[in-house]
Amino acid sequence: MLLTEDSGHIVLVNPVAQKLFGYTEDELSGLAVEILIVPVSGNRSISS
Repeated sequence: MLLTEDSGHIVLVNPVAQKLFGYTEDELSGLAVEILIVPVSGNRSISS
């Protein structure tokens, strides 16, 4: 779980989120939550 301010900056990170994202709470605190979001590709189809 991540807790952010109204501005979107991270203020709290629980241990599960730290493990999931591979960062410590100190590394994430104060950063914009957008750094954890992967950009969406225009092509979502799966080719075989």
